[in-house]
Amino acid sequence: VVIGSVTLSAALFDIYRNEATTHLATLASEFAAWRAGHTPTVSHEFLRAAHTLSSSSRTTGLTVIAEFAHALEQWLQHLAGLPGRPAGAAIEATGSAIAALVRMVQEVEAKRAPQAAAAEIAALHSLLAESQARSVIVPLQPITLPDELRVSEPAAESLPATPALRAAAPRVPPVVNDDLDAQLLPTFF
Repeated sequence: VVIGSVTLSAALFDIYRNEATTHLATLASEFAAWRAGHTPTVSHEFLRAAHTLSSSSRTTGLTVIAEFAHALEQWLQHLAGLPGRPAGAAIEATGSAIAALVRMVQEVEAKRAPQAAAAEIAALHSLLAESQARSVIVPLQPITLPDELRVSEPAAESLPATPALRAAAPRVPPVVNDDLDAQLLPTFF
């Protein structure tokens, strides 16, 4: 099967087409639920569909789709880390990106080279850059506590002065609440 400059075996073309259709259906259903407010944040399934569509497109040599799906994945990852819902323009840009991916995969199904969705990619990159600029964390300024709230530092003479005395001081083992196998824990400490 020839799609533009890409040649795929019939079996690989069928696998790609079936997987891409499944991932696009997931993107569409997850987007609809997210847009309607049924899911407060971007779901793992939403992200995974964009990621896997990008990966399988890159594997088959359909880089135009791969790059676009990757841009969508980056945007969704960013949205997943934000508190609250994004502005309407961001939601609509996400929907436009998914619609463009659907068109691109339909082109592949028709055995035509997909056209780059430059406007949609630019919109995602622009929204991502703007959102990242707004979400920069500003370092807090130190505050001065009133004297009655200050805690005095222990005097240097009350601390063990020599390595031997410091070594003799009781060591409190760290409290570990982890799902790791107990036999592996010493490896990490």
